[in-house]
Amino acid sequence: MATLARSLPVIVAALLCLLFAALVPSARADIAINTFGPADSYNTSNFNSFGGISATGRIAARFVPPAAATIDRASAAMAYALTGSTTVTLSISIEAAGGGPGSTALWTSNTITVSAAGIYLFTGPSINLAAGQAYWITAYAPSSSSGQTRWYESSPGVAGSVGFGPSPWQVGGVLALPALRVESLPVSGACCSPLTGGCSVLPGPTCTLLGLRFDGGGSTCGVIACHICRGDFNNSGTINAADIFDFLAAWFAGCS
Repeated sequence: MATLARSLPVIVAALLCLLFAALVPSARADIAINTFGPADSYNTSNFNSFGGISATGRIAARFVPPAAATIDRASAAMAYALTGSTTVTLSISIEAAGGGPGSTALWTSNTITVSAAGIYLFTGPSINLAAGQAYWITAYAPSSSSGQTRWYESSPGVAGSVGFGPSPWQVGGVLALPALRVESLPVSGACCSPLTGGCSVLPGPTCTLLGLRFDGGGSTCGVIACHICRGDFNNSGTINAADIFDFLAAWFAGCS
């Protein structure tokens, strides 16, 4: 009975970690741009058309990452207007000196089959994007009937630069950007509560959001990865005076 009593806090903490993992939305590691609305909503009525091998068969959107980001995937709200399907590929390039997409692709996705309206996930190699640098993400569907592939607009509309090309790229004015997200997959690892020793494998950003300690990508739950350290009140990984002040601040703040 005594053993069960000593183990109960650890069991409860582990169950809470699993509960939080189910309730908290999956956090993303790096996001270079996201024009989707709440719950990945987008404008289902307005869209830009592209496709085929004409001089204006491609569409591109300009974005500037607010912070340095490592990305390996992009999501886009698209559809094929005709019966059947088509294939779409995305690429990212640095902005050309005169505006519009540069001639050299830094990143090229896999080729995805697009049919009914929905959000399609494109993946590719991991690359680094610089903060403040202008990039263009381009969509092309060479096997599509001309102009029959749709890229739906963001909702609420996010204003930006959209171009059509590539021979030459026609860029001008401010339009609603297409619904897209350029990001990386979050790395998971042991998410620990130093107060109880409870542990669950979660994405790093989700663990941090819960106020717990992330032991690094690829780490697993165990005695070494997730040791009990009740004195580490702020989950910093070390015991120092900051733990005392943080505890006192929390104590004086009371319960809300």
